[in-house]
Amino acid sequence: MQNFKHLTSKASVIFSLLALAGCDTEKYEELANSDLKGDPFSVELATNYKIFAKSEIDQYDWPDQKYMSIKGLTAAKGENPLPEDPHNWGISKADSIPLSNSRADLVHWLNTDARQTHPIRAAKAQGSFDCWVEQKEENWQQSHIAACQNAAQRYTPTTSQIQFSFDSAKLSQKAQKNLEKIATDWRQKPGRVLLIQGHTDPTGTKAYNYKLARKRATAVKMKLLSMGFSPKSLKIQIWGETRPRPHATKANYSVSKKQNRRVEILRF
Repeated sequence: MQNFKHLTSKASVIFSLLALAGCDTEKYEELANSDLKGDPFSVELATNYKIFAKSEIDQYDWPDQKYMSIKGLTAAKGENPLPEDPHNWGISKADSIPLSNSRADLVHWLNTDARQTHPIRAAKAQGSFDCWVEQKEENWQQSHIAACQNAAQRYTPTTSQIQFSFDSAKLSQKAQKNLEKIATDWRQKPGRVLLIQGHTDPTGTKAYNYKLARKRATAVKMKLLSMGFSPKSLKIQIWGETRPRPHATKANYSVSKKQNRRVEILRF
């Protein structure tokens, strides 16, 4: 019995030492004491990561608190860490599909100046999305997963795509049906504004593609006006070839040329 007590005590000491070795909160402390002087997006994003890291410390999740603290420090320096790629985490293929699609929408929004036009909302969207990814990998605190997912989807504007044929601004029958659905959803639950973004693939000159993107966005706007939308509820933004659509399953790639012949509609 004495030998058993001795071994048990020794094992407890070893476990405690290993636990202490794991609780490295140096990066969190650095973040918590940082003087945040960046732009509104960077400050808010760093703050979101700090809060998230603290919650991970409270749950004794030492690796993830350190990782999120490092992302917070990156934001605190005025840099822009991207939302997490679900494929880099231990998440099943089926569970990663909605995450990957949401990430593509979020990254697209960030790439079309959300950091400047909606800095607080965009930062909260990214922080909530990374929380969703981290919690989904653990996959046991269902209420936490739902809270992070709901916040990420609430802060990220709903995004719809209208596809076009090569070198065309003509709305196909499928495109018109998609616009009819958007109009029906709007009538049932009106929002504040629809942001209509014109895009193209990189074929041709930048000047030509800018004009083509404008024609596509204008075609969508005119169709929505004919469906009863108020001019005040529609805003146009032209990007031409400069903002290719992020690929959902390959985070560092964009979609094909064909898929980039599009108008993106963001609902606010």
